[in-house]
Amino acid sequence: MKFKDQDDTILSFVEDQHTEDHYFLQGDLEIGGIIDCNNPVHCCRFHPTGDIFAVGLSDGSIKIFKKQTTQLLYTLIDDDIKRTRLPVTSIRFFNRPNDLNQDHFKILVATYVSGYIKYWYYPTKMCIFTITDKELSPLTIDFNNTFTRLAIGGYDSKVKVYDVDTKKLVNVLESGDYGSSTSGHSSRVYCAKYSPLESNQLFTGGWDDTIQIWDDRISNSQNFIYGPHICGDTIDIDSNHNHLLTGSWRKTSTLQIWDMRNYSLIRDVFKDKSSMMIYGCHWLASSYIFVCGTEKNSALIYDRGTLKSIGGLSELKNAITCIDNDRIGDLPTLIACSQNLVYVIKKKVNTKNYSRN
Repeated sequence: MKFKDQDDTILSFVEDQHTEDHYFLQGDLEIGGIIDCNNPVHCCRFHPTGDIFAVGLSDGSIKIFKKQTTQLLYTLIDDDIKRTRLPVTSIRFFNRPNDLNQDHFKILVATYVSGYIKYWYYPTKMCIFTITDKELSPLTIDFNNTFTRLAIGGYDSKVKVYDVDTKKLVNVLESGDYGSSTSGHSSRVYCAKYSPLESNQLFTGGWDDTIQIWDDRISNSQNFIYGPHICGDTIDIDSNHNHLLTGSWRKTSTLQIWDMRNYSLIRDVFKDKSSMMIYGCHWLASSYIFVCGTEKNSALIYDRGTLKSIGGLSELKNAITCIDNDRIGDLPTLIACSQNLVYVIKKKVNTKNYSRN
């Protein structure tokens, strides 16, 4: 990296040397590694243990890396994917509570624009089951909290629910009883998120500016939130505080916090002044929010109390389109993906928070 000096706390880049390895890191953070995947990254996910993470690429392959060393461990691709070469859109690792079969914890499920939903046993790099749904063209998946159901949303505006063990379709969520806003989705569904506490409660969002709230046993939506324009993994749930977080791909009201007890708006963080159109947002431990998007091609950490940025990665050549964290402790390790590159971001040793004191 090449910087030009300004003062003790602010660094900026030499204008004519903005290459892919340039970045600006704020707060008590350090880069644990930068991985070039040779193809654009469309989605990313840490394993529940936090020791590995997977990224899904534009050519349909999935790469799994070791967190501590950024070593490539596995590449997942089969003949179906080689024929289509279309992007991976979502990845989830299997993590059923109290499962006695340890091999089950080495399974991930991925969706592809080509219409495939694939179960992979990643130590052998083998696809062990494929569901094909060309009509849906899936964009997002999520397991419920018991890992017995898998919800899938995509291009055709429907949300389909599968039994995880039998791989059979058990319900299609597409219509409601309360008027147009709760009649299910009318456009692409980009994010599906199950409640951490209620095994049948599902939240979905997409291009139609609604969050639909479902009981996945019933085809009709049970409630809705009007407003968020979802274009990525931008719904997250904090069940301890009954808070729902949404991020929108637009220039105003981009980051919002909702009360899950009555679905009312609690905070509209950037109601009038946001320049970040959001691709991804997550609750981060108990005290922070992690957000990525187009503002200076950045992934920023916000203090949950003050809602002020306290650090992050910015000034990249391309937008950061997906993020995740390992969910370990009060200061998790982060990943942020921009075009071909995956940045592993860690807190500095012996720091008490993400911000620079």
